[in-house]
Amino acid sequence: MPDPARGRVEFSSPELTAAVESEGARISSLRSAGRELLLVTPWAGAPDGSWAMPVSSHEWHRRYPGGWHVLLPRSGDPVAVDGVEQPFHGEAAWRHWRLEAVENGCVATVELRTVPLRLTRRIRIDGDVLTVTQEVTSFGSEVVAFGWVEHPAFDGALLEGATIALGDGPARAFVEPPATAFAD
Repeated sequence: MPDPARGRVEFSSPELTAAVESEGARISSLRSAGRELLLVTPWAGAPDGSWAMPVSSHEWHRRYPGGWHVLLPRSGDPVAVDGVEQPFHGEAAWRHWRLEAVENGCVATVELRTVPLRLTRRIRIDGDVLTVTQEVTSFGSEVVAFGWVEHPAFDGALLEGATIALGDGPARAFVEPPATAFAD
């Protein structure tokens, strides 16, 4: 259900429920059998006020809510590209997107201001499958180089007893990292 006052769309199937926020078109919740699958920080959704840190990477971590972000036109530290400043993890994750509720999902769109790119993010649930389909369109006359990262943060409880296999290598037990917050 759309909630224009909060900039949020929720949709579900009998197996999954998802919520998408307008800020960054972030998937803020993905639930199965009553269990949250994505990381939700303790301060997610709390009023933040107007105070902000001067460096975008510090501000990102200060207010990081968890969830699943799309990072575009680049990820990582803030940097100037062709003389244009890009914030930590790219403009798309910071902007408010237009959300439209559609059957079993939503469509999110935004035009970036730092590069001439239009992004369309379609998020849909079919049974027990969440599908994210994205399109990037250049509306400028010059070639635009960009990076694109999907950044889901899963709830740590999901990894209890989990194993990880890379390529054809053997599955190995997942080892909890030290509890040093965002440094891991």
